[in-house]
Amino acid sequence: MMASAVNFSGIVRRCFKLQSSCSLARNPSFQQQLYHRNNLPRLTTTIRNRFVHSNAVEQNTTQVPSPLEHDDYFGIKTLPTIVDLYKARVHFGHAQGNRNEHMKPYLFGCRMGIDIIDLDQSLVHMQLALNFLAHMAYRRAVILFVLQSSEHGHQVETAARDCGEYSHTRDWHSGLFTNAKFGEASSNRYPDVCVFLSTMSGSYQEHPAVAECAKVGIATIGVVDSNVNPSIVTYPIPGNDDSTASITHYLELFSRAISAGKMRREIDDLMAKQKKLQESSQENRTEGSSMK
Repeated sequence: MMASAVNFSGIVRRCFKLQSSCSLARNPSFQQQLYHRNNLPRLTTTIRNRFVHSNAVEQNTTQVPSPLEHDDYFGIKTLPTIVDLYKARVHFGHAQGNRNEHMKPYLFGCRMGIDIIDLDQSLVHMQLALNFLAHMAYRRAVILFVLQSSEHGHQVETAARDCGEYSHTRDWHSGLFTNAKFGEASSNRYPDVCVFLSTMSGSYQEHPAVAECAKVGIATIGVVDSNVNPSIVTYPIPGNDDSTASITHYLELFSRAISAGKMRREIDDLMAKQKKLQESSQENRTEGSSMK
């Protein structure tokens, strides 16, 4: 199987088109860093090299390696950085008087009565969450972005739509997941992952969807501020859930992780298709030689 048989440039260009349509990518500095045309050959080369490596593994083994066997199958560990988290003001928590005791391990300290979140821990948890999100997008999971905010609701809806997923930014109707009538309807499907940009629906109230997801077994990724209980969130990410800069940065990272998972799935599908064609051609040759 030859690597040149796969149109890598076309795959990368489709991914660039998917992300460039996102309103988050209209920021000039963000476009310059991520979407500059000079990055296309480099990214195409990286994908081709990974494709060739995967082919070599497939030829030496009888079973195609699973994405779960790789530590960073989608190459997204380098997406979040301490510097970017700091510039996005992810380290700012709430007032010390509003601190949740379960968030103490994630705090760096307190300055002028404001809790400071440890960005080293935020980075590790963000990497874990992005890796999980990319794997779920690779598996064609239904991903739901959740944020009850009139200020950032439209931004979340736009980001979710541009990466081909869903969002809920309005008031949450109690029992939407736990209502038996809703669950029994064959036409309805629960999301596989819920991404909470904030696990709070108000200043002092936890978003009711967090508990409902835990009850019905839906995996959750949630940004948890210093006043939040992170106990029932599957993948908690310690960070600021209030500022526009932090919400924008979270959406950029989540969108890129989802796109990475979908792009890798498209590559692997092409690999599997070409492998089947190669096997069928070899079988035809074997049958033809036996008939002779």
